[in-house]
Amino acid sequence: MKDWAKMIVWILAAATFICVAVFCFEYFPKDVFAFGMEIGGNNIGGLSKNEAEEKLEKTVKEFYQKKISFNFLSEEDTYSESIKIKDIGINLNIKESLKKPFYIGKNKTFFENLKEKIGALQGKYNFPLMAEVSDESFDNFLTENFGQYETLPRNADIVFNDKSLNFEIEEPKEGSLFSREKVKKEIIKDGEYLKINDIYL
Repeated sequence: MKDWAKMIVWILAAATFICVAVFCFEYFPKDVFAFGMEIGGNNIGGLSKNEAEEKLEKTVKEFYQKKISFNFLSEEDTYSESIKIKDIGINLNIKESLKKPFYIGKNKTFFENLKEKIGALQGKYNFPLMAEVSDESFDNFLTENFGQYETLPRNADIVFNDKSLNFEIEEPKEGSLFSREKVKKEIIKDGEYLKINDIYL
């Protein structure tokens, strides 16, 4: 066989292989997450919804048992307290977190699906877990353990001095309150990717 004929055979064979690979990659299977897909830093590519849910439930259960450290630092005092992630009131919604990632590489045009699936293989998709923090649990923990370090602001007021028997002006006083919403956002942001970082109040 002449060289040009061999080249044509090789080209046809390569083209056939690529077409078959692309076809299989695009159409099989349909009921699993795109290969390379991650949620909260956990690879769930190639898994069905049930398999992905079971895997994440196990990982989240372990995450809930870990402890997060809260720290208060000032010129007068330093105090730290640790608490389990679960007890701070964080909740990770696994079922809702799986909905959007499942449709990456599905229900679009052939080329859009292919582009997304290749992107997943390249590590471009790492979705966060849907997280929220219970206001009650969070506030109770901070109040019980760090409430002594918070003071409410006070306006100027007129008070009666029992010793001098005169009215006096009591100077206003600035308060010192923790930015609780900011702290909660930090916890949620870390929780979305199952990370733990110390909190400084």
